[in-house]
Amino acid sequence: MRTITLIYDGTFNTYRWLKAMMWARNEFHDLGYKIKYASIFDYVPYPKSTKVPYEGIKLKWDTIGRFDIVFLAFHHSQSIIGQNSEKRIALVKSLKQKCKLLCWLDTADSTGTCLFDVLPYVDLYFKKQLLKDTNLYTNEFYCARLYSDYYHQKLGLTDESLASIHYHTALKEYLHKLRVSWNVAFYDRMGGKTWIYKHPFKFADPNVIESDSERTIDVHYGGSNPKVYGDVVGYQRKKMLELIMNLRDITHPDVYKKISREEYLEELKHSKSIASPFGWGECCLRDFEAFYNRAILLKPSMEHCVTYPDLYKPFETYIPINWDFSDFENIIKEVQIGKYDYVAINGQQNYQKYRIGINARKLFAEHVVDQLQIS
Repeated sequence: MRTITLIYDGTFNTYRWLKAMMWARNEFHDLGYKIKYASIFDYVPYPKSTKVPYEGIKLKWDTIGRFDIVFLAFHHSQSIIGQNSEKRIALVKSLKQKCKLLCWLDTADSTGTCLFDVLPYVDLYFKKQLLKDTNLYTNEFYCARLYSDYYHQKLGLTDESLASIHYHTALKEYLHKLRVSWNVAFYDRMGGKTWIYKHPFKFADPNVIESDSERTIDVHYGGSNPKVYGDVVGYQRKKMLELIMNLRDITHPDVYKKISREEYLEELKHSKSIASPFGWGECCLRDFEAFYNRAILLKPSMEHCVTYPDLYKPFETYIPINWDFSDFENIIKEVQIGKYDYVAINGQQNYQKYRIGINARKLFAEHVVDQLQIS
């Protein structure tokens, strides 16, 4: 029996994502792996995710002793270790001497914004979404994302603030260490904060809409303010707002109107399709809202990346949109006449298989264990 020890930054967001390991702990055990936190204190994340005042103290407790396999998860912008390269490298160097296999779990939302300065010192480096062509990681991207670089090159968009943040590129000799972890389909957000503290080994399951309710809304997009993301990273959200508002003879809610959470959820139940552009990263919680509401997911093409679970099968589980949005209006018209109704059903069934299906935990554990293999 091998042991995987989880060491994380203490933030609420990282805990809600890392919790998937505990959710499938029995299935890991069946595969010969015991899952544990480094200390009892790790069962209680700090509620304010952008500030963890005890991170240094927590690390002293968590890094005592020797380990078998270690999973390190520190957010690149919400933790001291994530923000400080010197302290980050010192941590991984120290732990490398105390364990048999050291794995860095990149908690960033995108295929980019990587902390590759740790690559020489860790055995494996996991990403939620990994570029299919890993050779691209040897290059720098504008605002550290492939899609933001695309809009910078194609449209000349700039963001001095985000562009000033430096992220390390990868040396080709370390690319073999890259692995796929899991995306935010495994992110405990349904039950709220009280649920999180009461149920350290469970996920709150979504309310799956399996009946064919009346779909009076052709396309739904309840996007957050694109200004939050800046002109480059937020371009897709801004463009989608403009395009939807200019559609004629297409039913959609007022994309700029603020409504309650209850009204929002009710609208989703009656939507034929849900549009979900990239934000800080490619995967979005709105993707999964489309799946469990049996709506057609409309999303900029995900063909550049691989992720787990594989929910993004073009024209099978979602409808890909060109990054330049040249096909957007035509796709909406095809949605309106029912051309892609089958995609809503396929997308939901695929989502259920990996997230709440009878074998979901087993599939998750098998994926992680498979990624741990070193050739």
